[in-house]
Order: sequence, then C-alpha cells, then structure tokens
Amino acid sequence: MKGFRVFAAAMCAAMFSVAAVSQQASAPSFYQTNCVKVKPEKDSDFRKWARETLHKYAQARVDGGSLSSWFLMRAVAPQGANVPCDYVVVGAFPGLPPKPLSPDELTDVLKKAGIGMTAEQYAQSRNALSELAENGIFTVQARVGGMEKGDYVVVNLDKTADAGKWLEAEKKLWQGMAEQFVKQGMIRGWYANARLIPDGSAMRYNVLTADVYPSWDAYFQFQTGPKFLDIWKQVHPDVDPNAAFADYAKTVDRVSVELWVIDDLVTAAR
Repeated sequence: MKGFRVFAAAMCAAMFSVAAVSQQASAPSFYQTNCVKVKPEKDSDFRKWARETLHKYAQARVDGGSLSSWFLMRAVAPQGANVPCDYVVVGAFPGLPPKPLSPDELTDVLKKAGIGMTAEQYAQSRNALSELAENGIFTVQARVGGMEKGDYVVVNLDKTADAGKWLEAEKKLWQGMAEQFVKQGMIRGWYANARLIPDGSAMRYNVLTADVYPSWDAYFQFQTGPKFLDIWKQVHPDVDPNAAFADYAKTVDRVSVELWVIDDLVTAAR
C-alpha cells in the first residue's frame, strides 16, 4: 500500500490524514493515541463493546468539552498476530492535553454517558477484550481538509533527525499538493504530525503524515490516476520532481506505510 508521496516517487522514477475544505493549522494542536491489541478471537466482541460502550464514553467527553473530536481507526493492512495495533483510539484536545482522569472523575463521565459502570468495572470490561499496547501524545503541525467515518487513511510513519527540516519540506512540497487533491475530490484530508511524548532515539518513529481517502475505491483510483503530474506542474511549475523527491528523502527515513479505516467518529456539535 502506498500513500500519495510514495506513489509519486515511484511514478517519477518510472517516467523520469470532518470538512473537506482546505485549512491550515494556525498553531499546533494536541491529540492522544491509544494503540489497542484485541485478544485472540475477541474481535467481534470488541467491535460490539466499542459501538455500544466506547462510543458513549467518547460522546460524553466531546459533549463535556474535554475533547474536540474522537475517532476509532481499525487496521486494514497490515493485520495479524505480530502487528502491534489492531485499533487506534484517537482523542483530539481543544487546548493543552489534560491530566488523565482519576477513578472518581472517570466514574462521573461514565454516569453522564449513561454507562452503568464504575471506573473499575469499565476497565474490567475493556481489559477482558483488549490490552493497551502503547500510547502517545502528538501535535498536528499542518493539515488540509479533514476526515469522516468510513474514510481510509494511509499513515506514513517516519523517523527524522531534524523535525524542523521535515516540517519545512512537508509544507513546501506536499501541503499545496494536498490542497489541490482535496479541491478535486481525490483525497479528503492530509495531516503532518509530530510525536511529543514518548520521545528519544529508541522510538521507532517520531513524525507521521496521514493521507485521508473518502473511499476504498478513491485510494486505488489515486494510485492509477493520471492527474498527479499535472497537479505537480500547477503547484510547482519551476520545481523538478526528481530533485524534489531526492531532497525530501534526505529529511526522513520511511519506517512503514499502513492502511486504516475510520470505524467511528465523534465531533462537537456545530
């Protein structure tokens, strides 16, 4: 599976991540991810729990203003016993990340959500089906468009020694391209995100980009469509794509490319 910049490099060599309106983040926003591994043969039970319990909890957090949005992503490729995450739970904050809820605070949220459980009972129901593999807090450094339930998301996990140069390259080369892709309905959104914590040289990746496609077919149509180079010439009329891709490759090491689908999405009422 390839995101649009992976496809672009391959294409060039052969021949020489709500609203779908373009918007750029004016300042980094924060979100937390929880990578979840479902216990063997519990996937259908987890989906039922996520639909009936987790969704209500997320809705209460969004309605209460502690989250600006929340979504649940399910792994499409890769999958399997050796894959760290089967699902990723993502909560976006309206400001700085709040401290974790205490048991009493969690019980209060569950009550407001109409979930007849204490914090301990909620944890027991969750842990019977899944376990937390890892989590982290990230910042959105740049974005275009958005996402909706049912969208497919290509996540490009990268490692960089210079996050400043990486972000400069993303904005210079890809943000304008993403704006045109969104306008033409080829993608729904694009995100450039950096990990805030945990951090350090032992981390497998520290930055990522997400390319959001409005459907399964849209992803594959993008890979085979002829529009990419026309849009490149429109956005970068004086930039040689071969040289641009070579310079971009110097800013990051590609760790992996993954395909996800958004199973559920909660946003604040407008």
